[in-house]
Formats: sequence, structure tokens, C-alpha cells
Amino acid sequence: RDRLAKHNALMHVGGLLERAAGVVERVDETRRAIKAVQTAGKDRTGQAAETLRTTGEMLDETMAELVSAVAVTGGGFGARQTSAAGQLRGVYNSMQSSWDAPTETQRLRMASAEAALDLAIEAINTAFEEDVARYRERANEAGLRIVPDFAPLAVPRRR
Repeated sequence: RDRLAKHNALMHVGGLLERAAGVVERVDETRRAIKAVQTAGKDRTGQAAETLRTTGEMLDETMAELVSAVAVTGGGFGARQTSAAGQLRGVYNSMQSSWDAPTETQRLRMASAEAALDLAIEAINTAFEEDVARYRERANEAGLRIVPDFAPLAVPRRR
């Protein structure tokens, strides 16, 4: 039973890590689109072009900040990871050390990391629904139909 409990916990954390990677991929794709709009519109003049440039720069910074709550960032051996994926990776690594059932601490850390991931996804969804949507509309009005219109990221119901 202990091995099955450990296996199930490892599979759950692995699934959460995959979800985090998908979130990072989606944000990175959006940031690349923002940069493509910036590049395509760099020679344009006028208030609308300037607003699009300024809004794009601010949106790129916002998306970078939001994704930092999910993605594992630099740091060498032993660096403490505060991102959701960093926390999940830490839990995953600690659970690999034995075939005993997950400890109470490991279960609490797993729940905390999962909650951090869910909160980060909710914040990113809000940015997609509001900020990215407004930017996409402005880019489309300028004839730069580059920014993708993604469906919201799933935030599964907690067990």
C-alpha cells in the first residue's frame, strides 16, 4: 500500500509539473506574439502605433512577472525555488527517496504547491481575458493579427 500511495503521489505531482510546463509554454507563445507585433509595427507612426508599442512593452513585462510564479528560474544547486514548479519539483525529489507512503510534510508541501499553481493560473487567465484581449484587439485594429486567442487555462477542482 505504501508503494501504491507513493506512486500515486508521484504521478499526481508529475501531472502538475506537466500542467505548469503547459502554462509556461502558453505564456511564452503569447510573449513571442507580442514581440512580433512590436517588430511588425516598429516603423509605424502616430498615437495608435505609440500606444500599441507602450501597451505591448507593459504587457510583456506583466506576462513575464506572472509566469515567474509558475516557472522554475535560475539558481544553482540548493537554491530555494518559490515558483509553483520549483515547489513541485522539490516535493517530487523528496518523495523519490523512498517507497514509503508520502509523509504528512510531503502531502502538505504538495497541496501548497498545487494551490500556488492554481492561483498563478487564475492570475494568468485574468491577464489573458483582460489585458491580452485588449492588446489583441488593438493589434487587430492596426492590421497586425498576430496575437492568438487562447481559451482559458484549466484550473481543476481540488480533490
